[in-house]
Amino acid sequence: AGDHGFSLEGRITNIRPPLYPFFLAVVYKVFGDENLFVVRIAQIILALAALMLFWMFAKNLTASHATAHVATLVLALHPHFIIYNLVVLTETIFLGLILATLFCASRWHETKKSAWLTWAMTGLALAALTRPTALYFAPLLMGWAWYVAKRDGARLSKNPAEFYAHTQILAPRTGV
Repeated sequence: AGDHGFSLEGRITNIRPPLYPFFLAVVYKVFGDENLFVVRIAQIILALAALMLFWMFAKNLTASHATAHVATLVLALHPHFIIYNLVVLTETIFLGLILATLFCASRWHETKKSAWLTWAMTGLALAALTRPTALYFAPLLMGWAWYVAKRDGARLSKNPAEFYAHTQILAPRTGV
């Protein structure tokens, strides 16, 4: 952004959420400006991490190694998954963060430890800093967590607003 922050024609704007441009800035700073090959390699590494998260989520969801293997293979071979990881787009980071959110939420469901729910909301907040549409998922996640906690007699957290704060603190930065 040429030391002008998030601006367009001299006016401050928030047209793009900051996480993906920050990721690109770090890659370009470390490996040189406009090095698309390295960006693609970094995105492939992130995609491999997303596949690992998907496998762990599928394993938690189904309790079956075989089902998790098959589901992960289907995702890995899906043409959109392959193509999106080679194009300079937010999808790679966004998918990884959403999968991290789902995995942490499933671990909270299993253990009822509030730290997992806090991590789930942190993943969702970071996903919103990649694509603001992630914030539409927040009420669903919170409603599900409230329902499960009430049904199972568990506490959402030590402070009822703790997990909600992650998305609300970061929401103004996403332009939503």
